[in-house]
Amino acid sequence: MLLQSGYLTIQDYDASSDLYYMDFPNDEVRSGFFRYILPFYTSVKKEDSIFAISQFVDELRAGKAEEFLTRLQSFFADYQYDAQTTPEAHFRNVLFVLCKLLGLQVDAEYMTSDGRIDLLIRTENYVYIIECKLDASAEVALRQIEKKDYHLPWSVDEREKILIGLNFSSLTRRPDSWLICRCTGFYGMSGQKNEQKNEQKSEQKNEQKSEQKNEQKNEQKNGQITEKVFKLIKSDPTITRTKLSKKLCISPSAVQRHIEKLRGKRIRRIGSDKGGYWEVIE
Repeated sequence: MLLQSGYLTIQDYDASSDLYYMDFPNDEVRSGFFRYILPFYTSVKKEDSIFAISQFVDELRAGKAEEFLTRLQSFFADYQYDAQTTPEAHFRNVLFVLCKLLGLQVDAEYMTSDGRIDLLIRTENYVYIIECKLDASAEVALRQIEKKDYHLPWSVDEREKILIGLNFSSLTRRPDSWLICRCTGFYGMSGQKNEQKNEQKSEQKNEQKSEQKNEQKNEQKNGQITEKVFKLIKSDPTITRTKLSKKLCISPSAVQRHIEKLRGKRIRRIGSDKGGYWEVIE
């Protein structure tokens, strides 16, 4: 079936043993087979992975330089050509290499409808979604996963989703903080996380309501002060800003702001600032 579908081609034939040797036609097909076909039909054991560390070691110990370099070539060919190379990506790439050599099914910069997952690791029972940051915080990394719904492509997957926000330090050149959130079954975020989200939403709503109330109170208070300024000017058109400041117990600059609200609408200045007076126009 694999031969007919083009996933495998005949590379050699040994007439003495009547054996056919088959291989992938190119690295793209090899990558697609191990990434998308094999996981759905069989469970690949860690030691059976083409990139398992033990296989590299065995080839070097046996003096199989050609086999070692061929496997190394295949390893590098499996890395996405458009993966970003930034200081932050350096740490992600190290993680990618480590996971690949351990024989895990791993993708770097896995594209979704709303962004790229830094590292996606899939095992028989778990889907790991990892976002890496440099000199930021684990909270920022995890928030990005949740904001962009990186877990949604696997929302109907029975495997447990584990979201990891990971922050590296450029000073120590190692992870300095991380946060883990688990998503179970078909329901996306776990109950605990939902509760946290609901609490956050509730807190945000309460804060917004409190801010709105404070704004309304401030507007009311400012309106009352503006009205007092108007009444004092009406009763004494020659009153100065300094006198208004003392009578209302507010700063001269605050008095000026209230005067500007009234100017042209309810009052206008006649003459100079020092020798003139206010005229009521309402």
